[in-house]
Amino acid sequence: MMFSADGRAAEQNRKLTPEPIEDSVSRYGVDHEFTKLCINHKGIDPDDAFSTVPYEKGFHFLYHLDRLVGRANFDKFIPHYFTTYAGKSLDSFAFKDTFLAFFNGLGDEVIKDKVAAIAWDEWFFKPGLPPKPDFDTSLAEACYALAEKWKNPVSITAVLPLLAPFEHHLVYYIHFHVHSHLKFTSISRITSWLSLYLHPSLLPS
Repeated sequence: MMFSADGRAAEQNRKLTPEPIEDSVSRYGVDHEFTKLCINHKGIDPDDAFSTVPYEKGFHFLYHLDRLVGRANFDKFIPHYFTTYAGKSLDSFAFKDTFLAFFNGLGDEVIKDKVAAIAWDEWFFKPGLPPKPDFDTSLAEACYALAEKWKNPVSITAVLPLLAPFEHHLVYYIHFHVHSHLKFTSISRITSWLSLYLHPSLLPS
């Protein structure tokens, strides 16, 4: 997957892939204990509770926290977090305490007010789907718009030059066509096909 300087990689990926948490929540039921971020494991087989829910809800919560405090501030917290817990284990409550202590200690009253309003219990213990963020998918949308041009009855020589401005987005463009249009069975086959027309520097490694 492609990474961008402003950290939008995850957002672009969400445009291209379905939400795996939706299948898990549908399978368990929206009010099921196993659809919470923090599950009560007492008296249950951990294998029964294993799903994409904690991973996806965790992602959504961290994304929410990142946007709440701002990327620059969150980037300061990350090394503090890893330094604090290097070689150790922690649970969600230790993470909460560490997060609050760090951001309350910045001396920024605006940030302090924001973190004070975080609904921790709701994020930790509310079953069902998490709030759906408003992702910035502009990079992926540009690739979809380019892909739409392939549906028109124009020659391959007319379309391929349009790829040049999208060299950094090419992985998304390839992803779109694997199953939708070109029907190749693998990324490597599409890459080989594109190599006949594009400069090698434009192809993903």
